[in-house]
Amino acid sequence: MNHLPKYRAWHKNNQVMWYPKILKFTVNGVFPCIEDKDLDSDDDTIVYEQVNNVLMEWTGKKDSSGQDAYAGDIIRPVYGGVGVIKFGEHYTSDDYYASPAYGWYSEKIKTKETTSLAQTDEFEIFGNVHQNPKLLEQG
Repeated sequence: MNHLPKYRAWHKNNQVMWYPKILKFTVNGVFPCIEDKDLDSDDDTIVYEQVNNVLMEWTGKKDSSGQDAYAGDIIRPVYGGVGVIKFGEHYTSDDYYASPAYGWYSEKIKTKETTSLAQTDEFEIFGNVHQNPKLLEQG
């Protein structure tokens, strides 16, 4: 699936979710930045404020209601259970064997069973791990 990358960020100190338009790449990592144009200046200087955030990438998928799905979202897939969207190495399985895979996947909270998001067309987002940590207890 080809799409332009989009990100959202959880501001740890202010406990709010926001959608940065600018990312600052440094030797220490990638940081979302707040764009603050100096309105008193005659030049086009843009001031970047680095803030304390957790950066989450858009998966390129939407849930059954059309909401963008990001890393860290808590979902309820049609096949049951409650899972968290993650990115990385995981195992996909069918009726016969499990095989390693890499990419976006959902990990069930209780069983840790993983399912590739490429195999999951219908799911409902009903929170995320930062704003709704108590949902993880429901699993």
